[in-house]
Amino acid sequence: MKEQLERQRRIIKGIFDGSVVIDSTKDFESLFEDVPENPTLYRAFADLLVREKAFAAGAMAYKNAAGMYLDSGATLQAIVSQTLAWRLSNPSLGEFQDFHSRIIECKAQDSPLNQFFQRMEWAEMYSFLRCVERSRLPSRKMIKRFGDRESHLFFVVSGILKESIYHQAKEQEDTYRKRSFNLMKNDYFGKVYPFREVIISKSDVETVSRVEVLKIAGQKLMEVCVRHPRVELLVIDLYEKRIELEEDGTSYRVRKAARHQLPTKAAVGFPQGSKERWPLVLDGVTRDISLNGACIIVGSKYLVGAPGEMVGKDVKITLSLPRTTEDPYILGKVIWGKEALNRKGERAMFGLEFQELSPRDRELLQDYCYGGNAEQNLLWSLWESEKKRDPYIQ
Repeated sequence: MKEQLERQRRIIKGIFDGSVVIDSTKDFESLFEDVPENPTLYRAFADLLVREKAFAAGAMAYKNAAGMYLDSGATLQAIVSQTLAWRLSNPSLGEFQDFHSRIIECKAQDSPLNQFFQRMEWAEMYSFLRCVERSRLPSRKMIKRFGDRESHLFFVVSGILKESIYHQAKEQEDTYRKRSFNLMKNDYFGKVYPFREVIISKSDVETVSRVEVLKIAGQKLMEVCVRHPRVELLVIDLYEKRIELEEDGTSYRVRKAARHQLPTKAAVGFPQGSKERWPLVLDGVTRDISLNGACIIVGSKYLVGAPGEMVGKDVKITLSLPRTTEDPYILGKVIWGKEALNRKGERAMFGLEFQELSPRDRELLQDYCYGGNAEQNLLWSLWESEKKRDPYIQ
């Protein structure tokens, strides 16, 4: 049963990230028997129906997916599915107002983007949604570049992107320093306000995985705000919250997840000599972890030498994540090292930057680092149980 559920989970995620394609309605119907209420599955089924020109059935499947997304608190994803349905069958005024009411009543995560949509009146949302465009993009696609003129506001529906923000190192100098972080679903980027100013991009944004986005051109957004002045206040609020997140150096989802400081058992392989690349492997524990790297405490520093001397060395990291059949295997680099003291005596603490992440390992880490509150509570419970069994963990 466990293997079957894991297989179904992989298939559903593969469908959405593009690695799995199902071209048979019978295969979808078989999946629905085992997973009857999954909006991602219904969304993919609707896409297939549209490809087969079964437009009425496709519209109904999109509407079903939208309802399931709303039930799970996924406002943006519900909006995308519902607008796809409306492209196949124009909604009546009453139908749109009913959907708007469901958006308002949706128990969504308290995020800037959800607040942006839930605070709109129905006429404001109608005008806004008529101007948005939907795009699906492959991995390693540059969406905007540093130095270009900003033209669109983007909303991330699914997938992972990397934003690199450049700051002038010192005043009156041409040198810049870069700060990078990941953007994921329900994040947003692209500065088009104030509308009448020419705004130059201060960042690069590139897709890491297959990505779906909604975007609205700055000119069209300005026209919406002219017709509905209150929307301009919502846009201002959205950008003010974005500035706060940029100053914090992370996206909304990353900042929320970082507060958990999830402890994770790990093994770190250090290079020793030239014949074998990873002959020395030490058990350790992370103090924090993200998609970009981790801080790890390992055994006695004397096994690897002074921690500071390891800076710049390549390492191999294996993370022990709960509820996975195969642990992530990640190549990284030591970016800092120092001594750490605890009740077991002297140990070494390293800051590791992940250099290579396979799509599978990135997906595992994303689920682990950025799960909901209930999932985070479960992980802490598992960790407390592990501490009682393993005296090494302190």
